[in-house]
Amino acid sequence: MTSDLSRAAEDAVLPFLRTPSFLIRRFDLTATDRADAFAAALESTDASGLTIRSRIEQFGRYLGTRVAVEQDAILEALRTMPTRRIGADAAYDMDDAGTRAARDSILPNVRLANGEVPTATRERLMHGFNTPFFPEILISSAVMGEGVDLHKSCRHVVHHDLDWNPSTIEQRTGRVDRLESKSELTGQPVVINEPYMEGTQDEKQFRVMKDRERRFNVVMGERLELDEASIDRLQARLEFPKEAAQALAINLAVSADR
Repeated sequence: MTSDLSRAAEDAVLPFLRTPSFLIRRFDLTATDRADAFAAALESTDASGLTIRSRIEQFGRYLGTRVAVEQDAILEALRTMPTRRIGADAAYDMDDAGTRAARDSILPNVRLANGEVPTATRERLMHGFNTPFFPEILISSAVMGEGVDLHKSCRHVVHHDLDWNPSTIEQRTGRVDRLESKSELTGQPVVINEPYMEGTQDEKQFRVMKDRERRFNVVMGERLELDEASIDRLQARLEFPKEAAQALAINLAVSADR
């Protein structure tokens, strides 16, 4: 990483390390020695067994391998990402001079991306979500269901909105199940959750979807997967000869002769 890029990355990253929103689940806010608490927070591990320090270092290595345009987009996304609550609901205190001053307010590391969110904002959210910083949880509609990469810092997917077609669910999961993903880096599986309300239309949709998935597995002889590696394997398979298919076809027509 060049010195200019290192300085730019430092300027973009430091605000996250200074705000409680990033370290809230790991930083002991009651500690009297903040330096020791910060050092301990950096060595705490996530569910994949990675420390915050190692994730930041890995992000730096990843950033160094990107072309200049991608580097600028990622760093700009971090620089423009809000880390504190602002606006009418912000908390304020009076400083020593009697002037109203904004109090640091913890902003949950959760963002929403749907059709009402501008495309440029969704792109910034995608870049930010692929870093160890912000947001840590991305709630998305179908606009982020395909054609985007969300895999660098995530391996958990919750499908709150199910679909009749299992391929649609697999396509959504494919946003985090990609080459060079966090799952691949840690050797841990992508965790998929498909919640539904028992006794409702949701349960029927879930069971129909799973039944279709099982039928696909029976016909194809393998699990339905649409990640990059699986698609590459499918493309490399030999086509079943047309002549063999015709020879093995079973005539199920019912004869009119008795």
